[in-house]
Amino acid sequence: MIDSNQVRLAVLTGREEQVEALNKCFRNAGIASHCQWCGDLDALTRALGDDPELVVVDRAFAAPKARDLVDWRNRTNPKLPILYLDAALDADRLSAAFRDGASDVVQLTDPARLIAVADRELRLARTEHALDATIDSATQYKKQIKALMAETPDALAYIQEGIVVDVNPAWLELLGYRDETDLIGHPVMDTFKPESRGPLKGAIVATLQGKWNAEALETVALTAAGDEVSLKVHLQATEYDGDPCVKVLCSVDREGPNTRELKLRDDALTKDPATLLYHRAHYVELTRSRLNQKLKSGLRILAWIRPDNFSRVCNDVGHIASETVFAEFADLARSQLLPNDICGRFDGLSVMVLLERGRLQDAENWAQRFVEQVSRHVFTIGDQSTTLTCTVGLCAASEELTGFDQLLLGARSALEQGKDAGGNATVTNETSNSDSRIQSYDAIWARHLKSALVENRFRLLKQPIVALSGEGQGVVDLLIRMIDHRGKPVLPSEFIPAAERNNMMQAIDRWVIAAAADYCKQRAPSMAFIKLSYQSLQDASLLNWLSNHFGQPAGRPNNLCFSISEESAAKYLRETKRLRKILADLGARFALEHVGNARQPAQLIEHLQPDYVKIDGGLIGQIAATESVQTTVRRIVELASNFGAQSIAEQVEDANTMAVLWQIGIQFMQGHYVHEPEVVLQDADSPAPLSISGTGM
Repeated sequence: MIDSNQVRLAVLTGREEQVEALNKCFRNAGIASHCQWCGDLDALTRALGDDPELVVVDRAFAAPKARDLVDWRNRTNPKLPILYLDAALDADRLSAAFRDGASDVVQLTDPARLIAVADRELRLARTEHALDATIDSATQYKKQIKALMAETPDALAYIQEGIVVDVNPAWLELLGYRDETDLIGHPVMDTFKPESRGPLKGAIVATLQGKWNAEALETVALTAAGDEVSLKVHLQATEYDGDPCVKVLCSVDREGPNTRELKLRDDALTKDPATLLYHRAHYVELTRSRLNQKLKSGLRILAWIRPDNFSRVCNDVGHIASETVFAEFADLARSQLLPNDICGRFDGLSVMVLLERGRLQDAENWAQRFVEQVSRHVFTIGDQSTTLTCTVGLCAASEELTGFDQLLLGARSALEQGKDAGGNATVTNETSNSDSRIQSYDAIWARHLKSALVENRFRLLKQPIVALSGEGQGVVDLLIRMIDHRGKPVLPSEFIPAAERNNMMQAIDRWVIAAAADYCKQRAPSMAFIKLSYQSLQDASLLNWLSNHFGQPAGRPNNLCFSISEESAAKYLRETKRLRKILADLGARFALEHVGNARQPAQLIEHLQPDYVKIDGGLIGQIAATESVQTTVRRIVELASNFGAQSIAEQVEDANTMAVLWQIGIQFMQGHYVHEPEVVLQDADSPAPLSISGTGM
């Protein structure tokens, strides 16, 4: 029914009693009405200045000029409803009224129908008026947005459900398109390289969920001409036409031609034009400088990469085209780098990379995946194609191998071993492990480690593990640092290998467990992860030690999670299963870490039923740019979920990686991009010094 607001009517009739009768009909229906009597068309014209909502026309009175009335209405206010008053109502009269342009025919003798028809027409008119006002407001808003988009120097695109719905001139110019219709209505992913689509898709999903506040994504877009352009894009949740959308913003480089010329000149001086890798001299300079800088964590590894039997490639495609093959080979290597890696063309057919990784195994996994990727790749030059394999020699920086020249010799030796064995392989330089110098270093390290345990010169650090959903905070990974006699921290990559070679990891692991238990009592984290070495797995006394240490209800490690590497668990499966059961009985959690390198991770996860699966940082480092790695990680995440385990991404270093994690469905992540490790237990907080007897030393 018509609402209680007053209804304004204009009535064209020669009889005043009809106006009064209409008023009475509305009043009896409980509707306040104002009926303005118009004795002729001129009076009706004046009445329309008061914006009536409904016009009622006595058909008999206005019949000669009814068509003129409707024509006039159509020119001035086409949405104003007109009702005919007629003494009789039949099909012919109704049809004639519709032909005239009236909305309906009503009779004063049937007030119920009159009110119902008036109610219908008024509701339709008011709804249409409100819709027009909304559309007009939206149109004005869109015009304002368009004007702002056109004025801003930044390139803007609006994305709904993966489709481009609007772009500004700067975006068109950036990608080399002339008309916005070339982009609007098309998938946004079509304008980006495949390697960029995973991160961009994940970031868009996270943005729409209101959980993306990361820095700019590093992407590579495709222009209308098919060229590649590197872009840093920012994402923001907004609305377009009342529906959620994502605004993609790229700050356009407005540098002058002189600045760009200087950059091009600098690239020409420092980079090889064929591969876009650093020239040998500049690469050596950068690498020497990096090696002189102290690492915060992990270690550095020099990788010497060289194609196998490249002369065959020259025979297949010719000497000139073979340079294109090598450039594509170098591009494959460059696509696998992490932000801190340094890559250069060392000589005619060699690529040299200084890697920064958490463990040597991470570098070995990276190299092996690259070798496999190259062997599967088909290199196409015009109508010709060829295949290729390569060999990678690795050498890790250590206490005795610190300089570039030493690492170079070690990597070259490893490369030659791989070549002599037939190529298509990854070889790590192991000469230092059997060198007499290592034995003398180990003797020194053994004394340092024992005194550090006795004098309580170890420190516990925490690195947050954050949920991608933004929930479940308070989860940390607890790490260890040794403090030397000068009070300076020593990285695990420096002392752990020596501790393993001297069978001292059991004592260090027990210090970590005791320190972690103290930390949990003092700080009460939601969950704290600690690592156990493979030597502790083999330590028969550890299980009794754990039972004694955590046997009382007050000391149960309910918020501790013990991590075992996938490699150690696979090698010592029986011991790991025994440890898993003891931990479950004590109330502790269990995690598999560095998962992703075993041939059959499904069997390992099924056997051990971990609470958490930490996916190897080497895989995570390549996930943003490599679809095959995304597939592998997605499979691990699904596998973990099937067995009730939550997944954690290790070594997340940039926003692009985090964006892909959203898409894949990983629950947690950790790494330097999330947060740097920080000390949580100082001298006064550290556990009491441990006795080193009975721990295999």
